[in-house]
Amino acid sequence: MRRVGSRRFIFHLTLTAWLLFGSEADAASANPAATKATREAEAKGYIFETSRDEIVSKAKKEKVLDIPTKMIDSIHLNLVAMESSMQVVAFNKCLIDPAKVPNSWEDFLKPEFKGKKFLVDIRPNLQAVMAAGAGEEWMISYSKKIAAQQPIWIRGQTRTITQIAAGEYTLHCGAYYQGVVRVMRKDPSGCLQLKIIEPIPIRVDGPHTVFATAANPHAALLWLEFMASPKGQAIIDEYEPVSASVFSPGSALEKIVRGKKVWIRDLQAIDKTSKWMAMAIEAFGFPRGKLPATQ
Repeated sequence: MRRVGSRRFIFHLTLTAWLLFGSEADAASANPAATKATREAEAKGYIFETSRDEIVSKAKKEKVLDIPTKMIDSIHLNLVAMESSMQVVAFNKCLIDPAKVPNSWEDFLKPEFKGKKFLVDIRPNLQAVMAAGAGEEWMISYSKKIAAQQPIWIRGQTRTITQIAAGEYTLHCGAYYQGVVRVMRKDPSGCLQLKIIEPIPIRVDGPHTVFATAANPHAALLWLEFMASPKGQAIIDEYEPVSASVFSPGSALEKIVRGKKVWIRDLQAIDKTSKWMAMAIEAFGFPRGKLPATQ
């Protein structure tokens, strides 16, 4: 609904109902209580828009909820992903010639990188993105080949990236871009560097939503709109850092991946992530302990 002089706010109310309750909001006109409320509101000067297309059309004109479509879950329309993360190759240029750093994910399988030559995180977020982008069969095969390279298995990002900067390790297969950037900004030696290789692994992160039972859903929706706006995304890029949505035009990641090949694990694939990670861990072939037989 809308009212002269208050259109932007009222559009938020209408869109909130549509985003949160979907077709239930459209069906409200058949409800006697809703019909009464509509008449009372109209008597105060409000006009209800019941057509979804009409609501969206007028909202676009008013620049209301101007959130990039790809940031919104196509299934759960009240779910918005504000952030993204990218994985890269981190290395110490004081220990390895940058020209010898892998230029593809398959380069890590070369003989010269066998035997404790690079780091691999035992939490296989990279492999989950590979499964989303290249398929489960390819990911499992690659994971087995990576394990055969006898890498240095680690857990965690910030500490190990700092250790690379300090010269304790040489190379990391799949470091978090934002983590590397954060440490690079504090690295006085300048030895820590990164390489972005294709396909670029991207995870859609930071999902936010407004619950149907929220006390102040309209204020919450306004906050989501701000976070998804260029100004809100710029704040995320500055302070996270560089973690604004890859689908936000002009964000750090959007500029990097523009025109390049990417693997993306989006919101629709989140529920498959645990399965893909379990597949990768099994492919790594870690030994498993056995419980003693009960007497």
